[in-house]
Amino acid sequence: MKRYQTAIHALRHLVSRLPIFAFVGLIGGGPGLDALARFSSSNARSVEERKAAPAEPETPMRFPGKLVTVALVVILAVWAATPTSWAATLTNLFTFPADASAGCYPNGTLLRDAAGALFGTTVGCPITRIDTLFKLTPPPAGQTKWGFSVLHSFGGGSDGYSPNPNLVMDRNGAVYGTAFDYGDFLQGVVFRLGPPAAGQTEWTVTVLHAFDYNFAYEIGDGSRPGAGVIMDANGALYGTTIYGGTLADPYAIGFGSVFRVTPPAAGQTQWNETVLYRFNGGQDGERPSSPLTIDGTGALYGTTFAGGKQLCAEADGSLGGCGTVFKLTPPASGKTDWTKTTLHEFAGTDGGLPVGQLLIGNSGVIYGATVEGGNGHCDDGLGHLIGCGAIFELIPPASGQIAWTEKVIYNFSGIPDGTAPEGGVIQDKGGNLYGTTIGGGTGNACVDRFYRIVGCGTEFKLSPPASGQTAWTETVLDNFQDSNDGWKPVGELASDGAGKFFGVSSLGTSSNFGAIFEINSVSPSPTPTRKATPTPTATRKPTPTPTRKPSPTATGKPTATASHKPTPTPTRKPSPTATQKPTAIATQKPTPTATRKATATATLKLTPTATRKPTATATASHKPIPTPTRKPSPTATPKPTATASQKPTATATRKPTPTPTRKLTPTATLKATPTATHKPTSTASAKPTATPIGS
Repeated sequence: MKRYQTAIHALRHLVSRLPIFAFVGLIGGGPGLDALARFSSSNARSVEERKAAPAEPETPMRFPGKLVTVALVVILAVWAATPTSWAATLTNLFTFPADASAGCYPNGTLLRDAAGALFGTTVGCPITRIDTLFKLTPPPAGQTKWGFSVLHSFGGGSDGYSPNPNLVMDRNGAVYGTAFDYGDFLQGVVFRLGPPAAGQTEWTVTVLHAFDYNFAYEIGDGSRPGAGVIMDANGALYGTTIYGGTLADPYAIGFGSVFRVTPPAAGQTQWNETVLYRFNGGQDGERPSSPLTIDGTGALYGTTFAGGKQLCAEADGSLGGCGTVFKLTPPASGKTDWTKTTLHEFAGTDGGLPVGQLLIGNSGVIYGATVEGGNGHCDDGLGHLIGCGAIFELIPPASGQIAWTEKVIYNFSGIPDGTAPEGGVIQDKGGNLYGTTIGGGTGNACVDRFYRIVGCGTEFKLSPPASGQTAWTETVLDNFQDSNDGWKPVGELASDGAGKFFGVSSLGTSSNFGAIFEINSVSPSPTPTRKATPTPTATRKPTPTPTRKPSPTATGKPTATASHKPTPTPTRKPSPTATQKPTAIATQKPTPTATRKATATATLKLTPTATRKPTATATASHKPIPTPTRKPSPTATPKPTATASQKPTATATRKPTPTPTRKLTPTATLKATPTATHKPTSTASAKPTATPIGS
């Protein structure tokens, strides 16, 4: 029990750092509400009010009983009413140990390099109070164990704290990323982690920029990056900050920004940061907390977690903006200002609170995910129907038009098909989309803070509509089961291009500190549709003799027992003849090749733009005076001296930057009532008029 209390204590720190993690926390306990209170503004609860509130459970509940096994053959009535599901093979490549020597709680998308090594980050470890950036190396030939190493530990110094996922690598093997907290001005940093020199073993961290937003001194830099960075062909880095930017915010914390950090000029060593756009809040959007995406023209695409003109129910029962999708176009020749266009404002029914990295697919169509909204019957436990999340597409304007068209291509329904995707999707050559949800599925060991079974999460596949059809088909590839393989998978998946996907479960396993997993999606199952006959053996006659062996000339198609969940009839063997294959298998594409990589922007070229100087850099000559609330959670013991490299200006009366107390928009995703259909809904244009959820 004490171990779980310690883990939840650390999770409170984890969920307080990003808007989306506040939502995640509501599924597994009370941390989400703590995060909401920490960042809220006018509706914030006082310390006394929180003390007077009913106590929240401190430990994740474990329900006894057998774990639900994914059925390979289901009756026709169930098949027609629920998403198709077959068990792909899930393997945990690395489980974070209980002694925290490797870090705790991996927090999102992995970076996969050309050699197949995986890079990622951990945050909020309650034992060591150290966050890490790690590397997982594939096993040598003939072996199965992956090698794990910590490349850098973040302890709350000038190099930052709480590193974000979505790392990027340059051609020399250096890794770039951001940290949400600390740094010289206690507002996060952009860093570079260089590989060891010849004959050395230590990686070297260099801070490229320390964020320094200061309302009193009119410094409009960004503050607290909530996601990693992307890189263009020239080596420039692009990212977002949750706060900072505009100096017109009456709460003096800003609504977030988009920034660029450019490499030093020849003969120089200093990287230069430029704020490309400052959000204005409200309908313009606020709190961008996901990675950007770049197209071939150098335009940037992203989302804001909040803002917009429509309202969605928040975790405390109040209403907040449902979020937006935006585009930033590079300046025209001779200009310096980037042009921001809002492509879509979410209305709740078409999705709410967008998360994860956007994917630019075929014909310029954009795909993304929302953590709530849609037509699923999920509620927040406080009487508000918030939806179970959705996958959407944004279709570019037709010739002569300017409005993008948003359409929901899949609405999640909770159990059994998934709840709350906390990451974007990736795509294979066949146009199939792959992603994860942090809840839902058939895992019955995971409950929310109201002690309701909510599922432990899923990995899913969305297949495009057949010719003449409009509905996408969801297939659940794996149902997470908590102690066996982890729960709450977060972030986008990484792919090897041959049907294997790599990701992280942020909690669960025997240590409850999470794991790195691999899912092999190659299966003999036919590509399912909800109107197809569900019996995969419709065209074959199995031999009743249990000892019969297949011929050596078998076609090499794996049997249904290839997954980690065995079929009820393991001794039944298929005949080697070609006519004994399920007929539906002819249309299956067994080797999905993902077209999206962690460094997908490496070959894209930006339009030369900027002569604009950064609004603020780490070399500012004023002395920052950190306020108590700008420090990370109590789990961090090292405290950097923010004034170590600063000399005070002649003005001795500088006042500290006001404490960020703006309300987040996280919401709870709890018990869901599955719906019988998942038909996509659409909006006529990029300007929604739907009734907000929670109203």
